[in-house]
Amino acid sequence: MQVEIYNNKSLCSETKHLSQALLILLSKGLPLDQLPQVKESILAGNEFEFKNSYIIRLYKKPLKP
Repeated sequence: MQVEIYNNKSLCSETKHLSQALLILLSKGLPLDQLPQVKESILAGNEFEFKNSYIIRLYKKPLKP
C-alpha cells in the first residue's frame, strides 16, 4: 500500500510503502503503542499529521488526461 509523506518544513513530498512511512514516524518519536491506531487511520483514508512536520495519507495516482 503506497502512501504520500509530505514534509511541512522542507515542503517536499515523497511516495513510500506504508510500512516504510510507519518506520519513519517511529524514528521521529511516534510512541510504539500508537502505531496500530495510526495505521488503521491511514488505511481508512484519513490524513495523519505528526508534530506539525509530517502529513501522511494514502497515495492516489493522478488521473491521466
